[in-house]
Amino acid sequence: MLFDEMALRGGELTFEDFSSDHAVTQKRTFNFICLVGASDPARLQHALVLDGYLPDLRAMLCPTEWAQLNYGWWTVLEPHFSADFRAEGTQARARASEQLAVEERALHEMLRGQ
Repeated sequence: MLFDEMALRGGELTFEDFSSDHAVTQKRTFNFICLVGASDPARLQHALVLDGYLPDLRAMLCPTEWAQLNYGWWTVLEPHFSADFRAEGTQARARASEQLAVEERALHEMLRGQ
């Protein structure tokens, strides 16, 4: 709702808005909803689509996008793990890597089937 309000206050989109290196507010909104839904698909992904917050076609890409973000996050953090957290953090990064591989395979299979 916050992003929708920000977009409304921004007025009509201009050529500069579309050519900017930053996504327009509406695009950021859908990116955020996509990642939130895919971060907990059992609870959120289906509901976000059913409630009309995320189109079906956009939702298809969300699990892969979340897996990329999650793996990237653990990869960036890994050099900064404390000694006490190193084993747990390394396992989390490995799980994220495995999930990314699973989601990329699923996306490729889905795209080949269409």
